[in-house]
Amino acid sequence: MKKGSDGRVQDPGQWLRDSMMTLIVDYYPEVQFRPYGSTATRENFLPFLKELKLGYMCAYAKGHSGYTTWKSSLNTQHNMLGRDMCRFLRDVTREAGTKLVFYYSGLTDGIAGMRHPEWRMKNPDGTDKELFADFKILMAYGNCPLSGYFDGWVAVHLRELIENYDPDGIWVDGDWCGPCYCERCQARFRKETGLRQPWSEIRVRPDFDSLYRPVWNRIEAEWRQRFNAYVKKLKPGCAYSAGNVSPLVFMISTPSRYSRRGRRGNSH
Repeated sequence: MKKGSDGRVQDPGQWLRDSMMTLIVDYYPEVQFRPYGSTATRENFLPFLKELKLGYMCAYAKGHSGYTTWKSSLNTQHNMLGRDMCRFLRDVTREAGTKLVFYYSGLTDGIAGMRHPEWRMKNPDGTDKELFADFKILMAYGNCPLSGYFDGWVAVHLRELIENYDPDGIWVDGDWCGPCYCERCQARFRKETGLRQPWSEIRVRPDFDSLYRPVWNRIEAEWRQRFNAYVKKLKPGCAYSAGNVSPLVFMISTPSRYSRRGRRGNSH
């Protein structure tokens, strides 16, 4: 960073603008025993946005627990939500000329798994894929992409977020909780491999992992393609990014002209 004759940084926002992930507000909506967003005001937020001149800002819409920072029709909002943070952030970022990307936990969702046990991912031994069990303030489940989770849950959230708040992008985390070994995924595995033995015999095969991983990779890829397609259906210009791939400013500005795929994520 450039410094003046007094040794002070001349442009404190430059390091952010030179970074791929310019700023993510890690204001977790998981903690339910304290207010969320109650002290956020235009006066204490907008000056910093204007000074930093961010290309875009990424902030929570839904965390791994499943709690949301807006009042959803699914009744998933933070228990002590002080204000609609999605509306607040959309208003101040628009005034500051900053793009807004919402962070959304994908396959990891505690509330969805709690209310719909039939959606939960399964471990190889048939137990539920419960996550963060050693955390006192956070509980989550992996939800199977072949279940009704997308239609009954995710699609509802995405429609609310995009139609009500007009984000410039959606960044999806939490798709890392697989593989899933539920009956739906077992059926998909059998269909693709042709194996018909009892599951108890299949899962102890020496080559089981090497056979199962490609099938799961395709299931996960289809999930992301479905997610991306629905985002684009609701708002063609809304960028979608998943896994560990973070959107660049120009990608959010012209998302249809940029596509990148990686081993752990992809962006459109």
